[in-house]
Amino acid sequence: MAVEAQERVIVEETRRSIPRRFWDDEAWVSEHWDELCKQYPDQWVIVYNKAVVGADRDLGVASDVAEVNIGQSNGMAPVTFYIPEGHRVL
Repeated sequence: MAVEAQERVIVEETRRSIPRRFWDDEAWVSEHWDELCKQYPDQWVIVYNKAVVGADRDLGVASDVAEVNIGQSNGMAPVTFYIPEGHRVL
């Protein structure tokens, strides 16, 4: 098997091992990107179950808020990203 084919298999296996909820949240972020950029400039944003559960300029604060809002998440990681100040909305 060629190296490229092996890499594709590894990527696909990794993708399948990540819960569907994570990919749904990632898609939700993409769909709502413009409004998230307007609402949360220069902030870390944490999304879980298609909702913003924490946001702050300090990742630790955003994580603490998200942890309170998520409650027991069974170890399932939320989607976490940073929106730079002045990020251009397309």
